[in-house]
Amino acid sequence: MSTVENIFDSIKAIKPPQEGQYSLLSFGADGADIYYGKDRGGHFVFAALSQNKQLRASIQKTKKLVFWFNAICDVSVDGTHVENTMNVLTCLSGDENEILAFIRLTLAFTEGVDEQSPKRLYELFTSLTNLFASVHKANQTELQGFFGELYAIKNFYQLGLNLR
Repeated sequence: MSTVENIFDSIKAIKPPQEGQYSLLSFGADGADIYYGKDRGGHFVFAALSQNKQLRASIQKTKKLVFWFNAICDVSVDGTHVENTMNVLTCLSGDENEILAFIRLTLAFTEGVDEQSPKRLYELFTSLTNLFASVHKANQTELQGFFGELYAIKNFYQLGLNLR
């Protein structure tokens, strides 16, 4: 069984936390602070301890991913309840193939994690969320409405009415 399936089976066996936000298991090699687990909703998460706790927390969401940068989290790590500042990527998908792909992508990041700076971690998560983000294209009705608003503003301006 591959490492991906081992991690998947280990996470699947975890119960969502009763206390705190996340139940996590340490998967870091060579003392790296890398964790996999579940959130309260039973979604699979990948987490790493924040290296720069002074940075402002931020959150990014897509249809199937949530990235919480520099979050103060109540976690149960390997059975011990602690509060840590972490960077957490949550997979909202329930599809097993997508969850396995999520684990593969995050595992690819963990290789050489000791060389990763907080900036590189943020760039990775931003790239992942952008990669899986849906692009919104305006439909014809929205474009017609937008054009109508611009046309009305232009005509009012020509009539001497300034609509600030």
